[in-house]
Amino acid sequence: MKLQSFADSEIGNAREINEDRFVRDDDLGLYIVCDGMGGHARGDLAAEIATSAVLEYVRHQHIQRDTTDEQLIATLRQVAVRAIAHANLAVCKLAKVDPTCRRMGSTVTMMIVVRNLAVIAHCGDSPVFRTTTKLERLTRDHTLAAELKSQGVVVHGHNLPSRFHHMLTRCLGRDDLEGPEVATIRLRAGDQFVLCSDGLAASLERMSPGELNRALDGAQPAAALVQVALRSDGRDNITALVINVEPQSRRSIRRDQTHRQTDPNVGHFPPANNGAVFREAVA
Repeated sequence: MKLQSFADSEIGNAREINEDRFVRDDDLGLYIVCDGMGGHARGDLAAEIATSAVLEYVRHQHIQRDTTDEQLIATLRQVAVRAIAHANLAVCKLAKVDPTCRRMGSTVTMMIVVRNLAVIAHCGDSPVFRTTTKLERLTRDHTLAAELKSQGVVVHGHNLPSRFHHMLTRCLGRDDLEGPEVATIRLRAGDQFVLCSDGLAASLERMSPGELNRALDGAQPAAALVQVALRSDGRDNITALVINVEPQSRRSIRRDQTHRQTDPNVGHFPPANNGAVFREAVA
């Protein structure tokens, strides 16, 4: 399968610096979005270190492509978990030796694709969406509000002030990081994915189907999504990374599959013991 990606990042309407970073490498099949933690020391540097560390780690892996799906899935999951462990170690190491970086941190979201299989691994609230037939979120946020909601707690201003809604429960820059959340999906020609920072996520979910399709079917879909977010709110840094799985036309695929309620070719595979792999990589 051929992959074609687009990316764009803007500082937004209220921030002084852009703490978002991204990597896209269609030949390697690697896509990364990191969002340095706003309000913390050197969030931009943490995101820079994280993207570079993940890219460096994956580039040095010799992934055997001529193998079974099960073996390839296991390999990709291990590579993703260890790449994020490598990134977390790099961020923590600098934070310990440089007082100006003591509390720096970052989200990390990565997608690695080999053949028709993709592994998504993430820590934080930089989400991944599939937009082939409709907007579908593939990741869950690691925030205090999301964790409380998953436990059945009704979150509102009285029991959780708004400033705590986006407090991260899992991110790079922590010695006690338990590791990333990992999922595996099977790709089809015509699929389309969006990796983004949280500065785009809310605007993306508010878009009408028509507005979303117009942005994604254009010549520069990532830039189009960023511009919509800037007009909608734009208070945060905004980053969009769009991945098209070719060769079939996204437009025809989207039109032909709108009647499907479920996707039989895409799903989560049985979870691996990510925590054990993560601890082994850090040790």
